[in-house]
Amino acid sequence: MFSFRVMMAAGGALGAHAQQLAAEMSERESYGPSIFSEPAGPGGEAGDVVMEVGLLLGLIAVTLGLSRTSRKSIAAPEPEAGDVVERSPATAPTRLITAARVPAQRRPAAARPPSAPVVSAVATNQRICACHSAGEILPIVSEFGALLNEVNLATALHRIAKHTKRNQADPRTVTATSEWRLLLDLAADRLQEFNVQGISNAFWALATMKVGPQDEPLMFDALRRVTLTTAAQFQPQGLANSAWACATLGWADSAVVSTLAAVSKNHIANFNAQDLANTAWAFAALKHDDIALFSAVAKTAVPYLNSFKTQELSNLVWAFKSRRQHGGVASNDDPTFFDAVGTAAARRVREMPLGALVNIAWSLAAAGQTHEVFFDTVCNSVTERVSVGSQELATLLWASATLRFRHSGLLSVATSTIISQASTFSPQDLASTSWAFATLRYCDRQSMEKLAEAALATQDRLHPPAISNLLWSFATLGVFHAELFTQLGSAVIANAPKFNVADVVASATAISKSGTAVTADAMKALGDAAVSHKDSLTPSAWVAIVTAFLAAKVNHVAVFTAAIAIVRDGERLSMKQLPVWTAARAQVEACLA
Repeated sequence: MFSFRVMMAAGGALGAHAQQLAAEMSERESYGPSIFSEPAGPGGEAGDVVMEVGLLLGLIAVTLGLSRTSRKSIAAPEPEAGDVVERSPATAPTRLITAARVPAQRRPAAARPPSAPVVSAVATNQRICACHSAGEILPIVSEFGALLNEVNLATALHRIAKHTKRNQADPRTVTATSEWRLLLDLAADRLQEFNVQGISNAFWALATMKVGPQDEPLMFDALRRVTLTTAAQFQPQGLANSAWACATLGWADSAVVSTLAAVSKNHIANFNAQDLANTAWAFAALKHDDIALFSAVAKTAVPYLNSFKTQELSNLVWAFKSRRQHGGVASNDDPTFFDAVGTAAARRVREMPLGALVNIAWSLAAAGQTHEVFFDTVCNSVTERVSVGSQELATLLWASATLRFRHSGLLSVATSTIISQASTFSPQDLASTSWAFATLRYCDRQSMEKLAEAALATQDRLHPPAISNLLWSFATLGVFHAELFTQLGSAVIANAPKFNVADVVASATAISKSGTAVTADAMKALGDAAVSHKDSLTPSAWVAIVTAFLAAKVNHVAVFTAAIAIVRDGERLSMKQLPVWTAARAQVEACLA
């Protein structure tokens, strides 16, 4: 029998903790989206009060020696809403780590003592929850060490990560401490005793603290084992949070990722908007192409898209776009999904930030999905704004041009913005804008002059795709700015070995028409680059390159020889290219004779 004093003490702890929770709820904040940010992290703060009261009750149950089944019902605190990871949609995901286990020496941990008294366990958790920074929790870890039970450990992990993020502290100030290392050793040793909520919270905490398997192999080895055996019991939010953490850390352990995907697929009907968005983003970032999973996400999400928050909608469409870009097989549900996303976003143009709308436009364009109502609505919205940022403008122009969607109002805004603030454009913005103008065959001489001046001012920061896009754009529009072509030609000579196939073809075509002092040297550098890519160049690309060299009157024997060997009689060319090659081949053979 348990003493009345013990039960009263536990009840008093519950009451005191409830007051602490009420005070804490009043200070909780939210985090808004930013342009080109990666998906918001796991949420679920609405249930924190219930969860944490359940923690205290669970602590009593654990200490009273209830069965393991009962102990598994203990709930650890949920992660906070609005955890945003900044990254441009154009940026590749974090480096994927496929090795699940890395040999390492376990740090010595104190022997586990008998279970602590119930009041001590409850009081310890109350102290952890009452802290306002990671620095206040770490001494508690040091003080109690192996006396901390599984719920104390789960709470400490979650709260340290929560406060580090909320206080915008550098995680390294925590992860470099001996107390943090002790906490992870204890957690790894007892992770099999965590309930499923505690396991998913451990995933979230590690991702938030930027601690990966290369840092703590023992902890991730333990996470791997418990995930494979308990994932089927995870709640939807726990599944989404765990997948999000794997993607955030780039932990592409095939067994873990496949298990989370399989279980998520089975429970997808119970996922809410944030779970769906985080799940889609995570598996797209991990390049886990499970067509059945993405099809299930699409079918589940479409009827409820109007209830998705701005960031969730943006993350969702980014995931489907990214999957397609990485070679994922198109699902029969993709057209319906993209059309529904465009329709839902078009209805909310007035309430959504321009950055989020541009993200969606970028994703639709990259996926090759034209939604004229959405693009028309967004472009109209841009024309009504007092000012538009260069990145937002350049990206929307790129998306519109990719889909060959020409909107006169958007082009007018672009012209006035470039004339007044081209100097604020980044190299990527300059390249995207000029490429969009050339693709849409829109040429405003004053705007092009401003773009050229801005490009010259940033020439030291131009990367190969920007160099080739600028060259191709100005040449396509017939704007041969002598100084720009001379400087870009010099940049080609310096960077040609880094050019990919598309950069080589575009640059050669443009430079061959420029007639600058560096034309011959630039063409020779591009010819060397083409030969280095000869196994990747299609017959059509070879025809374009040979035609450019003949136009520039530059004889490159290796280019001509490779072209004849690969293109031969032009049997793989289109009817339009065949006569071009026939004429070019005659000239090439004369040059080689």
